[in-house]
Amino acid sequence: MYDGHTPNNRAQEIVSALRQDSRFQFKEQGNYLRYGICPNCGHKELYVSKSMPFRIECGRKEKCRMSWTAKELLPHLFENYEKRFPPTRENPNATADAYLIEERGFSRSRIQGWYRQCQWKDGNSWITAVRFPLSPDGAIAWERLIRKGQDGRKANFIGAYKGLAWVPPGQVLNQGERCFITEGIFDSLAFHHAGYKTAAAMSSGNFPDKLIKGTHGRGVVWVLALDGDKAGTTAIRKHAKRLKEMGQHVAVCLPPDGNQDWNDLWKAGKLNQELIDEGLYQGRLFMAKKAMEKAWLLHMKKNSKTFMMDHGCAMHIVKVEAAYSAELQESGLPPDSEDALDLFKGFTTITRVSNVSVDRLYLEKDMIMGEQWYVFGVSYQAGYPKDRISLDGGQIATKDGFHKALLSTTRGGTFTGTPTHFSMLNDKWHTQTLPEVKSIPYVGREDKTGAYIFNDHAFMKGVKLEKNDHGYFEIDGQGYRCNMGEISIMTEGDFDPSWLPDFHTAFSWQGLAALAWWTGTLFAQQIREKHEMYPFFELTGEWGAGKSTLLKFLWKTFGRKFEGVDPLKTTPAGRRRTFNQVSCLPIVLIEGDREGTDQMKGKQFDFDELKTMFEGGITGTLGIPKRNNATEMNPFRATLLFSQNAEVVGSKALLSRICYNHLDKSHHKEGTDKLAAWFRSCRLDEVSGYLPLILSREKELLSLFHERYAQLYDRFQTEGVKGVRVVECHACVAAMGHVLARIFPDMNEERVEGLTHYLMCRAKDRDGILKSETPVVSQFWETFRYLNQESALRDGALDHSKESNRIALNLNEFRQACQYSGQELMDIKELKAKLSESKHHQLVSKNIQVRSRVTGKNVRCWVFTCGKREKVNYNGM
Repeated sequence: MYDGHTPNNRAQEIVSALRQDSRFQFKEQGNYLRYGICPNCGHKELYVSKSMPFRIECGRKEKCRMSWTAKELLPHLFENYEKRFPPTRENPNATADAYLIEERGFSRSRIQGWYRQCQWKDGNSWITAVRFPLSPDGAIAWERLIRKGQDGRKANFIGAYKGLAWVPPGQVLNQGERCFITEGIFDSLAFHHAGYKTAAAMSSGNFPDKLIKGTHGRGVVWVLALDGDKAGTTAIRKHAKRLKEMGQHVAVCLPPDGNQDWNDLWKAGKLNQELIDEGLYQGRLFMAKKAMEKAWLLHMKKNSKTFMMDHGCAMHIVKVEAAYSAELQESGLPPDSEDALDLFKGFTTITRVSNVSVDRLYLEKDMIMGEQWYVFGVSYQAGYPKDRISLDGGQIATKDGFHKALLSTTRGGTFTGTPTHFSMLNDKWHTQTLPEVKSIPYVGREDKTGAYIFNDHAFMKGVKLEKNDHGYFEIDGQGYRCNMGEISIMTEGDFDPSWLPDFHTAFSWQGLAALAWWTGTLFAQQIREKHEMYPFFELTGEWGAGKSTLLKFLWKTFGRKFEGVDPLKTTPAGRRRTFNQVSCLPIVLIEGDREGTDQMKGKQFDFDELKTMFEGGITGTLGIPKRNNATEMNPFRATLLFSQNAEVVGSKALLSRICYNHLDKSHHKEGTDKLAAWFRSCRLDEVSGYLPLILSREKELLSLFHERYAQLYDRFQTEGVKGVRVVECHACVAAMGHVLARIFPDMNEERVEGLTHYLMCRAKDRDGILKSETPVVSQFWETFRYLNQESALRDGALDHSKESNRIALNLNEFRQACQYSGQELMDIKELKAKLSESKHHQLVSKNIQVRSRVTGKNVRCWVFTCGKREKVNYNGM
């Protein structure tokens, strides 16, 4: 096991960090930190040795069984080996030493001199690498990069290694010894540290024939210990066949968990004789060609007389007569000999009960609806790809129910066994640990862990995660999967930052502002947590200015072919579902106005109903179909972009939350249309690498955003922007513009400052609009003055107030007067919503009883302020 020695002996540093970390709340007890809070189960049973603090474990062995490396819990202490352990004249391998010891868990004293530190060119920079020679002269070698390259590369080969293997220097294979063949050098080093002889084939597909031929006649047992994934197991069968053809002795050793390689097991302290014995047994099961041989191996292990067995992608019932044990004992045959197998055949019957193999994988839970279902993996004899099916409790309650469920959810699967056989199958399932997987009903950032969960990949603290073999992501000891298959987001692809100058030329400052806002949506929840807002973004544009091209391209950078949703073509329930479908991703509402169209002409979507989403408010309330009063109230986790022909009309509270941008053709010149054509026609995979790039640098980019936002907030206020929300919105987008400079080399200081200036102008413009009367209110007072003073109603009959500094009017009378005098009829509902924002005449009270100066009777009026000089003397005095 890893001896914990590092160049700087980091044990004290790790212990100090664990003491100070409020997540764990450890207590001192001799040479241990104990009673810490387990990140997985929440119980106070986490412990770690102070002298060897490189693995932290939960004491609930049966119920939790989780453990973590110090790096997994304290990643900040293990970042940047190149910076923390630079090479020195005394130790030119200092960085490589630290990496192999801390990251890989090896002892420096056991591998010193087997490698050297070198540099690998990564574009315009260099990455430190650990180089292991594969040939005596070092002309053929393998390099492991300390950190990933720009193209995601982790390792590099020098020269052709076909037929070669890496072997621990000085290792000699004697007569009849075992040699564990692994895929990689680090796995071989794990076996070497555990006390076994080993060799690394360097890849699953490489057959190390030069090593094998060099030991001819020694009776070496070659133990194929490749990875347990599909590539590894396929190669094991291929290599085993070739070894037997060469007259070699062959065995197979499989790791117990397909997600852990041998190096992982070594670091966890699990690579011991017990695990090796179990791996060799599993290898024999894996290599068993006939059902009878597999049944014999299972019987030897468990001594069961009747049991269920999977073989050849089918399920069988095995019955072993009780007389077999007595006959075997009387014969004196070794229990694991070929002769014992021949004897076993005469006492055993095997009956197929299903034409498919069904493995229970995990329990999936919907945390909102409280529902759960069991997920099974189904393998077919015909060679079809493996399926995953979800069955509820009722479908696996009886043999007949299970048979019908297989027929309806698989490619012809059946279960023809008896109820007793089905009970045996259930017993088999229940002896296995059943992981629980949380079903996420949206795409994007998950609330609890902060991980970004998509259909094909997840991102956690900047690290891209792959699904495990069962189709879900393992994050912080919990399984997660996204069940929003209808939203397809590509999380792979290329990213070349050189398109930014052309993007700026094609879409001007409005395009750069949109790109900054769009990029920031990936961090919207983190920004809301600190600043309680993320701005709405509005994009209007004249015909041919490129609005649709811009939106579709921005979606491509997030791996999606899309433009937006028309809110007037969805029901309120449909809109609520749309708002709940994504987290830290944009929702684009398009064509929310119908001005100038024949269909639905004049209709407008009421954007004011979205105001609370600025702070991440709830998207609506939905009753949950249970026998209680439970409701579902989802917070708004996404961001909003409005894109339509006309500017959004709404309350000033809404307008203050919007960063407004209008695309026009003023910046167009010769060649602009050709530049825009590339953004319109580029493939998804040419630019979809942008999203994973941003998420891989989450910590760095968020830190820069918060720093710049604080500076720009003060600057916007200093330069005259008064509205608090206006400052927040535009400073937020400007700060993301500064973040773009870390991503695009061409986002130079001139462009950053130019974008900031543009957004400053937009903020001042929005400030001015908010200070003025809205068009509806301005029209109302203009019409009122005409009707009340200049029309036939010269006695001021519309104003019922007796006070010289008040105006009191009845809105129904106002509307009748408009109709009588031929003035435009104003919508009373809209007017009531807007009059509360009147600035020149501020609202005092609405719909109250006023003693009319005109009729002498009580009239329900809206009362507004009015300066004494503005008040007309209706008696002519």
